[in-house]
Amino acid sequence: MITINGILCRQSEKKRINSLSAYLKEVAFIHQSQQLASINIKYNPDQENNITVYPAIGTPVCSEDYSANMVDCLSRLYPRYDRYLPLTWHHYHINNHRQQSLKVVEKAIYQKRKYREKSIDACFKSNDSFSVEKSKRHFQIIRKKDDSSDLRIILSDPDQAIAAGELIKDCTATTVSLFTLNKTHKVIIKRYNSKGALYSLIRNLIPSRARVCWRGSILLQHMGIKTPENLALLEIKKYRCIKKSYLITEHIPGQCLSTYFLDHEHKEKWPFINQQIEDILFSFPSVNVAHGDFKSTNFIISESGPVIIDLDSVKSFFLRSTFKNSYGKDIDRFEQNWVDTPLAKQIFQATIRNIRNKINSY
Repeated sequence: MITINGILCRQSEKKRINSLSAYLKEVAFIHQSQQLASINIKYNPDQENNITVYPAIGTPVCSEDYSANMVDCLSRLYPRYDRYLPLTWHHYHINNHRQQSLKVVEKAIYQKRKYREKSIDACFKSNDSFSVEKSKRHFQIIRKKDDSSDLRIILSDPDQAIAAGELIKDCTATTVSLFTLNKTHKVIIKRYNSKGALYSLIRNLIPSRARVCWRGSILLQHMGIKTPENLALLEIKKYRCIKKSYLITEHIPGQCLSTYFLDHEHKEKWPFINQQIEDILFSFPSVNVAHGDFKSTNFIISESGPVIIDLDSVKSFFLRSTFKNSYGKDIDRFEQNWVDTPLAKQIFQATIRNIRNKINSY
């Protein structure tokens, strides 16, 4: 099914503005006349007004008013595209005599997204997607479509699997191993190590880093940001305190961002990757979410585009002031990546400036 997010992600900035303008005009008209709960999109790339919106088959009439319908539609845009709304808002007014303020609508979009974000916590309960098992000694989640005897063997003794795999990182806080599952399927096994009894007690009062990572991955995917898919989570408890926690995710091969911009073989793709990175960086301010560590090794350039990893510091904020401080540090860290890489620094300079302007506008 064609979605507005799918259309915009492949376009240049100019084409995005044209497509979003056409989409706003169409959506405003159809909701004003029919108050539909669901719509379909037809994309005509060769036409100036390249998007046509029409009712989905069997679509019920929505009980919400016209303005609420529009907010619901716009809240389903990936947050990265919010920056184009001021440039396209006049097309909404073409079919709307009420002339709503964009600031009022942006606030309503933010509130709608934050309300929808609460549903992500269902990822810690058994449902259609996840299977949860728990006891006094453990808490375990498996994504149902990846559930297998081989995966359960890993979960029965994850330390042995880590030792049998290719060790990528081993420090006081974390141990990371690349393990081959089913002889062909590579996965990442990450162990979050305890730093002592007091640390375990504190971690028992707040979510484990594995849980933060698990939830953060789903949250970022809802925002349109690609992350490795969660396969399984395991917490080992002793006297009801979390002693160790493990996260198993898919392995996505690729180069880290700084290495990618040292490889001149990819030079012709640099502007496109820059646009994709800019999209990612613009996604966070609209929803008050911060990653926590924007070092270049946490951006992997895969065949399908940038992927963000190391999500154990992802945090969603309620107050703009606390978000601005945290995300400002993320951008400072991102800028530090390019101190010794002048070509990359030149490419990302405008992006960093635009992001800082966005943060300071709140």
